Amino acid sequence: MNRNHPRIVSFDIDGTLVDFLSMLHAALGVVGQNLASLGGAALSSQQLQALRNETASDPRFTGAKLETLRRESFRRAALSVGLDPDAHVDDLWQLFLDSREPHRHVYADVAPTLQILKSLGIRVVAASNGNTPLRETPLAGYFEAWFYAGEIGIAKPATGFYQEAILRLSAKPEDIVHVGDSWAEDYLPALSCGMGALLLHRGTNLPTVDAVTIFNLHELMDALSA
Repeated sequence: MNRNHPRIVSFDIDGTLVDFLSMLHAALGVVGQNLASLGGAALSSQQLQALRNETASDPRFTGAKLETLRRESFRRAALSVGLDPDAHVDDLWQLFLDSREPHRHVYADVAPTLQILKSLGIRVVAASNGNTPLRETPLAGYFEAWFYAGEIGIAKPATGFYQEAILRLSAKPEDIVHVGDSWAEDYLPALSCGMGALLLHRGTNLPTVDAVTIFNLHELMDALSA
């Protein structure tokens, strides 16, 4: 990585800026309990997520958008507890979206890091496969652009996702450092496109992959200067 700070820092969202798994399972828990109130039976968040993963593995849904996968998983969930899926899938989807918001937890090191980057004149963008909405939060003012796979039409780890972001930023790959929590979806493809990359590992165990790694965003500025 260059001695000078990069012109642009790109952040993954889920697992990098937001505690996605906690938010996800809290929202799924609400949906699972709602199935019982509709006259079916309650399902756990783990059961609902397993249905989503099952849907994603179904060849009929190859390349489907996240909303499509989640809706289909809710349709299957309703059917599994004896409910009419067509009568409830829209309400279950909206309940899921509404239930995520109260449980959306932005990591404590995010805002201070964004403030530092802004003070240095470093452009900040977000690049995510997910659909966690941060545009309506106080963090939005720090970001110049948002690149969601569902909007771009290409998902990580495809290098085309990053190439499209580079094109839209009118930037050179070497001017950008991408920060994310996935070695396969963030770190490797960013490097393959000529960008700088940092793996953010928020877990307590040491990472088992070969990557330039930080363990929280407080370490970001030192890593960018290394």
